[in-house]
Amino acid sequence: MNQMVISEELLEKLSREELVVLVKVLLAEIEQLKERVAELEAESPSGKPPATSRNSSQPPSHDQKTNLGEKKSQKRVGAKPGHKLATRPLVEKPDRVIEAKAERRPNCHADLHAVVPGRIIRHQIEELPMTRTIVIETQIHEVECPRCHTLQRGAPPEGLGLDWGSFFSSCLQRLETP
Repeated sequence: MNQMVISEELLEKLSREELVVLVKVLLAEIEQLKERVAELEAESPSGKPPATSRNSSQPPSHDQKTNLGEKKSQKRVGAKPGHKLATRPLVEKPDRVIEAKAERRPNCHADLHAVVPGRIIRHQIEELPMTRTIVIETQIHEVECPRCHTLQRGAPPEGLGLDWGSFFSSCLQRLETP
C-alpha cells in the first residue's frame, strides 16, 4: 500500500482521466484495507487486542510469552557428565523398614506376589522422634478450717499453673508468635 501525499493544488491540476485513475487506485487500496481489517477481527473475536501490560493495568508477569520454543536452550537438564554424585550414606541398621512390594501389574493385572525382585531400591528418610508429653498431676488439698469453718485450698507449686506447664506454655507462645 503506497503512501502518496497529494496536495490540493496538485489535485486541481490533474486531468479528468488522471483523476479517474487515482480514484480507482484509492478504491483498490480501500478494498485491501477492508480485507486486512476483516483478517484482524477474525483473529480477535472481541474486536479488541488481547490485554497486555502495555495496553491495560495487567502486570508484565501476566503477559503472553511469545517465541518460548525459540528461546529454549539445547543444554541437558541435571548433572553434567563427570559430575560426582553427592548422596547421603545409607544407615546400615535403620530403626524401621517398610517393604513396598509390587503386587499387581496395572496394565495386564498379573499377580506379582510370587515374583522375586530383580533388585531392591533402598530409600531412607530421617525423622525426628515422636515425644510424649509428661503429665504432671498437682493434688491441691482443700480443707475446712476448724475455727471459721471456711474452705481453704493449698497453693500450687511455683511454675505449675492450672492448665499447662511453664515449658509447654512457652512452646505454645513460640508457635503463636509470627
